Amino acid sequence: AAPPPSHTGHGRARAGVQRLRFGDIFGSPVYEGGRVNIIVPADQSLHNWVAARMPDEVAFGWDDVAVGIEKDGAVIAGAVYHDLQADYGNVQVSFATEGPGWATRKSVAALLWPPFKELGCQRVTALIRKKNRASRTLVEKLGFRYEGCVWRGYGNDHMTIYGLRAADAQDKWLERFNG
Repeated sequence: AAPPPSHTGHGRARAGVQRLRFGDIFGSPVYEGGRVNIIVPADQSLHNWVAARMPDEVAFGWDDVAVGIEKDGAVIAGAVYHDLQADYGNVQVSFATEGPGWATRKSVAALLWPPFKELGCQRVTALIRKKNRASRTLVEKLGFRYEGCVWRGYGNDHMTIYGLRAADAQDKWLERFNG
């Protein structure tokens, strides 16, 4: 498959990764003890990083949009936007992190930028195992609203459905940062 088109924004390509500094897009970056970058890989390295941290086996495609947060050269958080339904303004997201403490206002705004500002979506959908309380808490803190549950949607576990509307993302995260 052909690689995805390059993403818009400021930055420079280096070793197959387009790095966008927070300062270039969102103002002055600060993250305890190191420079934090937004990364938009030209390859599937971030897709694979997120997939490796999913509870189920997943395979993201070249047309899926990945954006990550890198600190001191190591990825600390990432999002892959997949299963785009452009006609309906909807895309699914899969998030992965290396633990708590990454979610500053600027880093969250950076992760939420692509679906609303580049893909033109009106909503983002997250499908999460009901037993995965940590992921459910994360998306709730990001502003996603619980929309329902599919009984045994994940085999022996239920599938919870969360949604984040563009207007809610704009009000909570994006308007302060070039929104």
